[in-house]
Amino acid sequence: TYRDPLAIIWSSIKRYKMIPSRDTIEKQIIELNRYGYRDFNQLESLENRENILVLIYEKFFNNTNYVFNQFEEFFNIDIKGDIRKKLENEFSIKNVKKLIQNMDSFDNYDEVTQYHGLHISDNNGKVDSYLQFFNKSDIDYLKEIYMDFRKKYSYD
Repeated sequence: TYRDPLAIIWSSIKRYKMIPSRDTIEKQIIELNRYGYRDFNQLESLENRENILVLIYEKFFNNTNYVFNQFEEFFNIDIKGDIRKKLENEFSIKNVKKLIQNMDSFDNYDEVTQYHGLHISDNNGKVDSYLQFFNKSDIDYLKEIYMDFRKKYSYD
């Protein structure tokens, strides 16, 4: 999956329980760039492989049909309505929050599900939450840094 880099930076600062500042933003930029978001060569190499399905966070947030439809096409399967409902319920934000409620840090996680503490933000993963978190100057700064990525993946 991939997501708007501004949202990833926001999420990362929140998971570390840091206060947004230029210094904390810079540290998260370095961390995120290790995963290929600055030049996005790593992401492009994944997209071009036949055995990898790339999903866009902003398209699947609150839209499980997008995920199911992508799975059906990629795996050449049919996911029936009753199975969709069961999966939607089992993996809902509400149910995942119940599973992680006693995990007090990002480092605590369930080995089976890979859910970890702070897996779901206090705004339930809402798209564009960074707009209320960062000031305009920081948003403009991040947009400049990730301009090519955001342009390529239609975030602007």
